[in-house]
Amino acid sequence: IPGTLAAVHMAVRLFARPGDYVLMQTPYFTPLRAGIEGAGCRFLPNPMKLINGRYELDLEDFEEKIRLYRPSLFILVNPQNPTGRIFTMEELNRMVSICARYQVKIISDEVHFLVTFDGKKHIPIYAVSEEARRISIQIFSYSKGFNIMSLPHAMVFIADRSMREQWDRFVYSFNFNYASNSFSIAAV
Repeated sequence: IPGTLAAVHMAVRLFARPGDYVLMQTPYFTPLRAGIEGAGCRFLPNPMKLINGRYELDLEDFEEKIRLYRPSLFILVNPQNPTGRIFTMEELNRMVSICARYQVKIISDEVHFLVTFDGKKHIPIYAVSEEARRISIQIFSYSKGFNIMSLPHAMVFIADRSMREQWDRFVYSFNFNYASNSFSIAAV
């Protein structure tokens, strides 16, 4: 796909219907909310708590919002933008478990996966569990980690066969084969 934002926006349009809620942690990267609302969906915030200079998940609010509003999607940004927060395996497991229990698909935007500090390691959504692979879409690019923003590209991984077939049918009509930038392909 030509870019990660385009991939996230397309996934929202495919896997949510207008009027559906889409959950996302806050603070957030503004274009992601624009993609939710541009698809006719309703943004549902899960505010992170600033505790001792570190943004922490509020998993009680996370589950309560899912239970009450029944969002069709959760957009996970990991590492989180703009806080830089890298989620632990335990946190990712809890979010996946809650989403699976309520049939909420996860769009995992992992564009900042190469930008980590202090020895912290990014854990991709597909490394979490079989359950995560069943309900998630993983999106990333090398644009942030290698500072190649001028070479637009993104990769979309969908482990679940049914979701991947839906994606393939949906994206086929966009005919991105001719939109691909040969310099981007060479860089990737």
